[in-house]
Amino acid sequence: MIDKLQQISQAIRILLIPSIAAGLFCLYAVIYIVFSSTTHSGDHYLIPSFIGLLWAVSTYAFIVTFRTVPERANNSMSFFGNIKRKLSRGWYWIIGIVFIATTLSSLFLTYRMISIWIRDYAT
Repeated sequence: MIDKLQQISQAIRILLIPSIAAGLFCLYAVIYIVFSSTTHSGDHYLIPSFIGLLWAVSTYAFIVTFRTVPERANNSMSFFGNIKRKLSRGWYWIIGIVFIATTLSSLFLTYRMISIWIRDYAT
């Protein structure tokens, strides 16, 4: 699984700079809306900005975390080198499982927030 996540991370590494730019833009929009809005109608783009920030940070974290994953342990390594490699890969497995869980949570949160936004602002 972590090797597949590394392949995906390397395939979408071109999105690293755009995810930073989108994240900064969405962060600026959230901060601006929170501190300058005085009415409910002024909060119109708060939810989409927050969702954009969530996915931009998630994309950046995925690319940075899984761009380098340790290779599988092999017989040419020493016993302690083998153990160290397996522990390192085990840590990436844990991070991968946590990342998949947070991605599913983010999908659910996005669905709920978009449905609330549409209900509140669709006319």
